[in-house]
Amino acid sequence: MIRELGAADVTSPDFVPLLREAVTVPDAELHRIIADEFPLLSVIGVGEPVLAFAAFAYRCSATVVEYVAVSASHRGQGWGRALIDAIRARHPDAAVVADTDDDAVEFYERLGFSIEAAAVDPRWPERQRYRCRLAPLVGEPNAATSCDPLAGSTTP
Repeated sequence: MIRELGAADVTSPDFVPLLREAVTVPDAELHRIIADEFPLLSVIGVGEPVLAFAAFAYRCSATVVEYVAVSASHRGQGWGRALIDAIRARHPDAAVVADTDDDAVEFYERLGFSIEAAAVDPRWPERQRYRCRLAPLVGEPNAATSCDPLAGSTTP
């Protein structure tokens, strides 16, 4: 059952290793993400302790996936797809977008996202980046705006 995650969930000792699955940074940076970024995002997950989660925000007429991870022991069971489906259900008239690298681009491809090369991220200049986009569930795809929903995105 997918549920909203609260502060107790994301600050539990079991959550940091799961967040590490989504972003490869030192532990101090993982704790900063939890303290500074998660309060500004919607965070949903599965299980107690949490075995899969997604953190996202609605920006510029799109739902932006900032972080998504499934514990290694629970991969292949559909939890990643279920999380993306739950995100889409929040704003069915909005595209879902994410930036990622080679570690997760296949996940997004399997879910039907269109994939295109993205600009180099100065934090990881050696990594190929991808912009992933999934059309809205209902209505017409959002018209292009001067706003980039991934500008300022924190996803590594």
